Amino acid sequence: MKQKGKFKTLAIILLGIVFIFSASEPTEARTVRWKMSSVFPTSIAFPWSSANRFAEELNRLSNGDIKVKPFPAGALMQAFEVFDAVKKGDINAGWAPSIYWETKIPGISLFSTMPFSLSAEEHYNWLRNGGGLALYEKFYAKHGLKAIPAAMFGPDGFGWFRQPINNINDLRGLKIRMLGYDGKVIDKLGARSIKMPGGEIFPGFERGSIDGANFATP
Repeated sequence: MKQKGKFKTLAIILLGIVFIFSASEPTEARTVRWKMSSVFPTSIAFPWSSANRFAEELNRLSNGDIKVKPFPAGALMQAFEVFDAVKKGDINAGWAPSIYWETKIPGISLFSTMPFSLSAEEHYNWLRNGGGLALYEKFYAKHGLKAIPAAMFGPDGFGWFRQPINNINDLRGLKIRMLGYDGKVIDKLGARSIKMPGGEIFPGFERGSIDGANFATP
């Protein structure tokens, strides 16, 4: 892959997962080598394995001209630091759900997984055939980033809780790990949304710092 001119900062944003990358200066070397920081630890199997598969496919399709090395959350930086690190060019790439950046790009969680939302097929069809992708790219273009959907979870379950939830009043006063637009909803319902990376959910239950959590899969 011959490189000409300067690269603009790029970001690949995944449905439910974000892959963000940047490169500022071309090199004379034939092979492009990027470091990609994930917001997921290796213990969360699907999103971490999909990051590796994505890197392997880039390597295969480019005939070895593009090599991306994934790093789990905490190896290079903490989960919520990935967006700014890519935007500033401190790292080449990131892998995370768009919902992680709701505080930076209001509304972006609509392009990620949400409870009671579209199926994976419906979401993909909206992106490709319903104008969703153009809107998606517009959100990120304001930050000098390029958005490319690359993986999908499907809709989330509402959550897992320490105690039974029989009606809406049972949510009042609970500390619930929930990001993005979802968190704004439960705050309105009297709960308290906790902004916590996926890799910290189980330890959060063990420590008692959360009473419930929303996440894509058990």
